[in-house]
Amino acid sequence: MPDHKVKKTTGLSCGGLVIGHSEEVETIDKSFAENFANRSLIRDVGAKISAMFFGERIEKNTIKTLSLAEQKVKLIEEQTGRHEIPMKTAVSIIENAGLEDSSFLREMWANMLANASTNKERVNSNYPEILKQLSEKEVLFLEILFNALNLEKINNPNSDIKKRGVKKKSFIQNLNISDEEYEEITDNLLRLKLINNGEGDEEDAKDSSYAALHMKKGLILITQLGWSFVKVCKFEIPSNESNL
Repeated sequence: MPDHKVKKTTGLSCGGLVIGHSEEVETIDKSFAENFANRSLIRDVGAKISAMFFGERIEKNTIKTLSLAEQKVKLIEEQTGRHEIPMKTAVSIIENAGLEDSSFLREMWANMLANASTNKERVNSNYPEILKQLSEKEVLFLEILFNALNLEKINNPNSDIKKRGVKKKSFIQNLNISDEEYEEITDNLLRLKLINNGEGDEEDAKDSSYAALHMKKGLILITQLGWSFVKVCKFEIPSNESNL
C-alpha cells in the first residue's frame, strides 16, 4: 500500500475520523502520528522545541487517543454515521491530547473526538480550550456534580437541574480532598463558568429564592455550559437514547 495518495473527498481522514473540508486533499495512509509531528508540530518554533524533547511521548499519546476515539466511533457508527469534524476543533483536540499523559484525561479527549465524529453531542470549538485547563480532580468534581443532578433529572423529569446543587461535604468525601484543594478546584471551575455557587445572585434571589438558598447552604450548582461540556466529555452507547 502506498504511503499516501490524493483523491476527491469531503475531508481529511485521520485514523478513520473525517476532518475539515476540501475539494481535493491528501488522504494519509501512513502512521497518523508521524504525519502529525512532521506537518503540524514541527512548523511552529515553540513546537519544534516540544517535539525535540517530548516528540516520542506526544506521538504515543496522540496514537492512544486516536485509537480510543476510533474504537468508540465504531460502536455506534451504524446508528449515527460519521460526520465531518471542523478542522479548528479537530486540530485543537488532537494537539492537546498529544500533550496529555493522564490516561483518564486522554479518555476525555477521545470522548470529545468521538462525539464530534458521530455528531452524538454538539462539540463547541471552545470545549478543547476548557478541557486543557482542567486537572483530573476538577473533571471528577464535575462528574460528581453532573451524575448527582442527572440522577435527580431521571427520577424527576420535570426537575430543573440548574436549580439543584450538591453540598461541599459530598465533594470533599468523594474526592478525598482538603478544604484548600476544594477552594482551588471551585475557583478554577467558577473562572471557567462551569459551576455556580450562587454568589453575586442577590438580585436574582428577589425573584427566585434558589440562589439565596444555595448561598446559605453552600451548595454548588452546574451552569448550562458546565452541563453541556460534561456531556461532551462522556461517551455513552445509546440504548433507547439515554439522557447523557
